Amino acid sequence: MKNEFSLKHLWVVGFVFLFVAFYQAWQDEHTSAQQLIEEKRLLAVESNFWKDQSYQKDASLRTMSELLAKNFTTLSNTQQSFAQISGRLLDLAKPEPQKTTYWLIGSISQYADKNRAAHSVDYIVLTNKPVSPIKMLVTCSGKNSGNRWAHA
Repeated sequence: MKNEFSLKHLWVVGFVFLFVAFYQAWQDEHTSAQQLIEEKRLLAVESNFWKDQSYQKDASLRTMSELLAKNFTTLSNTQQSFAQISGRLLDLAKPEPQKTTYWLIGSISQYADKNRAAHSVDYIVLTNKPVSPIKMLVTCSGKNSGNRWAHA
């Protein structure tokens, strides 16, 4: 009976194999659970990374929109300023109407005959615009009546 296996030995070997099988199953389950926990952690990290990227992109888009709005406002203000400056420059460049001022220097009456008098009148005439030098001799057959040339 030394070489024979008894039923007890067979049960002992069976329980040892069963124990080893349970231990390996427990180890596999424990390893699988650890892997799942690690994968879940990595997925959470990756999910947070993409959320942060999305939030940063949204913030960048908001900033870009705000800057575009500011640029549009600045451009609009600049165009209004240019329009005002152009209007002022045109007003300054617009020619001023010519104004004439004269002063009576003297008057001489000479009698050529008894029925008619010949008059000689000297005036200084000034304008607000440059004009070519002019010497003018005006003759008339009537009487000069005061301020007829005041705003000529």
